[in-house]
Formats: sequence, C-alpha cells, structure tokens
Amino acid sequence: MSPTKKSINKKILINRVYELVDCRKSMVERVIETFLDEIEAELLKGRNVHLVGFGTFECRHKAGREGRDPMTHLPIQIPESAHVAFKMGHTLKKGIRGEKK
Repeated sequence: MSPTKKSINKKILINRVYELVDCRKSMVERVIETFLDEIEAELLKGRNVHLVGFGTFECRHKAGREGRDPMTHLPIQIPESAHVAFKMGHTLKKGIRGEKK
C-alpha cells in the first residue's frame, strides 16, 4: 500500500455507519459484528460469499507439494493450505477504476 493511502479499522467503520443511519451505536456494532461472523462461518464451511456488485469472498485450497529448502536446496514437503481470496464485483471494479461514482 502506498504511503498516501489510508486504511480504516472496524471501529472507524462502525463510527462511520453510525453517523449515516438513524440507529443506536451499539446496534450498528452488533450488526457489523454479526455480518462479519456470518461471512466467516460460511467460509469455514468451505462456501463462497457472493455480495452482488461488491464482490465474492472465496475459499481457495492449495494442494500439498514438494518444494526445496532455500538454504540447503534439499527437497521438503509443503503441506496443503487454505486461504480466502476476494474478487471484486462489477460495480466496485468500475468505482475503483473511476468509471462510476
């Protein structure tokens, strides 16, 4: 990430949403926490989470394979692994490109 770009954390996100909706801050926090928990639960079940226009959170699995130790150059077994990937949706992609506000 370049030094000019800033990121936000969950606390800042909760405050921003709270400023935009007519709801108690504790309720906003509960909704965001529940939303994230549900995404996590689905990913842990191996399911993708598709949010139309925004994007898709995908579970990706990488099979185990043989690699080489960079120090000794001896073969080593690299275990299988899993990770989450995010693919931008059409609307978000257009916004990032500056094609749409």
